[in-house]
Amino acid sequence: MEADLTRRQLLRGSAAGVGLAVTAGVATPAAAAPPGEYDVVVVGSGAAGMTAALTAAKRGLSVVVLEKAPTFGGSAARSGAGIWIPNNPVLLAAGVPDTPAKAAQYLAAVVGPDVPAARQEAFLRNGPAMIAFVLANSPLRFRFMEGYSDYYPELPGGLPNGRSIEPDQFDGNLLGAELANLNPPYLATPAGLVVFSADYKWLNLALVNAKGAAVAAECLARGTAAALAGQKPLTMGQSLAAGLRRPVAGPRAG
Repeated sequence: MEADLTRRQLLRGSAAGVGLAVTAGVATPAAAAPPGEYDVVVVGSGAAGMTAALTAAKRGLSVVVLEKAPTFGGSAARSGAGIWIPNNPVLLAAGVPDTPAKAAQYLAAVVGPDVPAARQEAFLRNGPAMIAFVLANSPLRFRFMEGYSDYYPELPGGLPNGRSIEPDQFDGNLLGAELANLNPPYLATPAGLVVFSADYKWLNLALVNAKGAAVAAECLARGTAAALAGQKPLTMGQSLAAGLRRPVAGPRAG
């Protein structure tokens, strides 16, 4: 029995799950992809895998994404999709008073010597560039999670108002029939509402707190506007996975 698989055998085996052959940004089912070689093979269609596929495709490489599940998005699609990347362009555009120095000070205080200084520096340097790349090359948009504090705001460089972002609302109609293959959330958003991760703590207080009542009204207003526009609004991990899937799906998903 041979231990090594050819690329063709690997592609044939992926047909049991979701396979996306991406060439110059256009995707087809792996079972229908022409046999041959690919510059990049990505295993898994979660946020990391799809971002890697998008990066490779935008650099002119042929890419195949292999997914064992019958759905795409992985655990990212089921998450709240809060993203902690200091000093990124979304934060700066929102007026968050973050700087590379503050971020480095805070990260070092949190992780200490357990994470080598070179890795901390690489994360802080490349993270904002990654967010900028996704914004420039996908329909994904992000929003500042105002009031979602850093976990340890009392530490040097910590921000009490937070430095997290999350995906903005995404219209699932942009995926066409491929929307049916999106890994579902653990809990569905209440009907008629468009809810972001940062909203939930206020929704729990809607009956006893003015801010909570205002947030609930905002969620309802978003849901009403989306319904009137004929949209299928996605937020949190659903928005993240769908937004990353769209650019590698070409002009029409499915």
